[in-house]
Formats: sequence, C-alpha cells, structure tokens
Amino acid sequence: FITMNGKLNDFISPSLSASLILRNNEFRKLAERVVNDESEKMRSNYGIASFSELKDDDNLWKEYGEKDKGVCIEITIPDELINKSYHRISYVSEKIIPIDTVIKWGLSDCSDYEIYKIFLLTKTERWSKEKEIRFIAKRQEVNMIIDMGCYISEVIFGKRVPPDTLSKIESNIINHCKFNNIKITKL
Repeated sequence: FITMNGKLNDFISPSLSASLILRNNEFRKLAERVVNDESEKMRSNYGIASFSELKDDDNLWKEYGEKDKGVCIEITIPDELINKSYHRISYVSEKIIPIDTVIKWGLSDCSDYEIYKIFLLTKTERWSKEKEIRFIAKRQEVNMIIDMGCYISEVIFGKRVPPDTLSKIESNIINHCKFNNIKITKL
C-alpha cells in the first residue's frame, strides 16, 4: 500500500489507500513521474528521422521547406521496410495514455514496443495532413545510410530557391544525379 509520501505502508487498506491517492492527486504526480521517466528513456535511447509521403504539399513546403526556398529529397522505401525501420504515424484525436498502461510502466511490466508506439509513433490529428513516416534508430545519433533497397529518386527545389543558389547546387549534383538516375525538379 502506498501512503501520501509515496512509501509503502502495511496499515492502510487497499480501498482507503486508493481513495487517498486519488483524492490528494498523488496518482497524477506518480503518473507524471512515470511518463516523464519513459519519455526521457525514449529521447536518450532512440533517434528519429521524419519523412512525409507527400512531396507537393504547400503547407509542408511552407513549414519545413523554408517557405519554398528549400529542397525536398524523395527517397523510395520498399514496402517490406514499412513497420520495420520505417513506421507510419498513427493519428489520434487526443494523445491519452491509459491509466493501466501507466501502472504497467511503473511496475516495469510493459513491453518496450508498447511504450515505443505511444511515444514515437503516435501524434494528434492536427498533424495528420503531413502523412508522416518515421525512421527509428536504436540510438540518439541518427546517421541514416540509405540502403536495404531504399534510394534517392528525386531532388525537388522549392519555388523560391534563389537562382544563383539553385545553379550552384545543381552544378554540384547534376553528374551524380544523372549517373544514379535521380530526377531533378524545379517547382
């Protein structure tokens, strides 16, 4: 049984201790500590590279493509790598962690994958237009090597890339792109 100071106490009945915990907001404090601990473990043990299934979305170009002055690199990912190294994000109306899951985490009775899914592969619906896919690495520094059938298939320059910047970059990559059958597109 848990007392108000978080220590075990054999003298309080389960129903009374649960009542005290809920009434005094102790469960919320405990849950926040558990969630924060798990969140910190995810941050320190995993690295993420985010992608979108879209390449021509105006909002993505505005937000991530420096208001159409950026570059998009299209990477073709074989279907067999989806749900292995690359994962589609699940979008939910509200990101809620069920109480039983928090309790399982606190008891270390929860699988890493269950925690992983909640923290790394779930976002609220307001992000759903991005159609995000995440590459997850088992370490913080994501130095992704595109292999295992993945390849760069296109380099897309935003509408507002300055002409001199565009010509400098293009002159540096054109031979590599031709040799590797990578399409270069200017919006």
